[in-house]
Amino acid sequence: MSRPIRIPVEVAFTGAMVFLMLLLSAWYHLPIRLPSGSGADVMGVQLFLPLAGIGVWLAFTLLTNRKASPWRPLLALACYAIVMVVHFNLKLWVPFVRTADYDPILWQMDQMARPVVDACIAMRVALRPLLYFWKSIYLWSFLSLFYISFGYHAIRTPDVFRKLFLAALFLQGMGAIGYLLLPAIGPFIYETGTSAAITQAQHDMLAVRQMSVAAGPQWLSDNGSANLFAGLGAMPSLHAGCSFLFLWFAWKHGRALLPTYIPIFAYILVTAIASRWHYLIDLPVGIALARLAIHLAHVADRPRAEADTPVSLAEPVLA
Repeated sequence: MSRPIRIPVEVAFTGAMVFLMLLLSAWYHLPIRLPSGSGADVMGVQLFLPLAGIGVWLAFTLLTNRKASPWRPLLALACYAIVMVVHFNLKLWVPFVRTADYDPILWQMDQMARPVVDACIAMRVALRPLLYFWKSIYLWSFLSLFYISFGYHAIRTPDVFRKLFLAALFLQGMGAIGYLLLPAIGPFIYETGTSAAITQAQHDMLAVRQMSVAAGPQWLSDNGSANLFAGLGAMPSLHAGCSFLFLWFAWKHGRALLPTYIPIFAYILVTAIASRWHYLIDLPVGIALARLAIHLAHVADRPRAEADTPVSLAEPVLA
């Protein structure tokens, strides 16, 4: 009797995300767009770096084990790329799917903890002389965690890599859903952050949002590909969530990364607030979502690990 076909969890999750995208597209008459060459700017690099890490995993698997099948890394590559396309489409659709605006509530919560916000701003201003010549350090610090983690765990701890991949996949999908559940632009609409470069990027992305809302879905049909990475979503903070996810895996499976990851994680948290990308509450929510993604990844990978464990028949099952 043949075994039932088991759909890999990454395929099932990717299929669910695609189904959600198709459902929202049909219901709200929203176009689905792929990134174009003109839209593949630095914001879109976050789509490439995790895929590069999976590519390292594929190359390492084939080089170290010639009998190994490349289908699982290739499947991971395809699933992550698809989920990221879904993620950015959903993020771009937020003002069309949800008319609610949680910015006023989140801003008031920020004011209740204003000393913390001011402390983050003061710390970031104090670092300005050291970071003056690297205006994109926030983005590249964030993206470096993707690249280093995917590459490190692909080579040094390949048995852990699938859990890392699944956790990142789940986090990107759930984060996009979070943008729809609690739509918010970000505190930069109320006050200017500490980085002129980030402020300019925020205003550019806000302009894309305003033009798309004013012109309707047709604007997305005409300009969505070039602006696919310009969607705004403050809640939850995937900057905090993703960086925590990679820090967690480093703590558990790559302690050599901690001297680099801990200061990067702290810098991302401080700058996320100081630049006014995020409200304070966005950060713990993003971290909690990352912790949930890690848990789900371990649960999802457990059946495969248990199925690969040989069962001895030398001893009776019952004593």
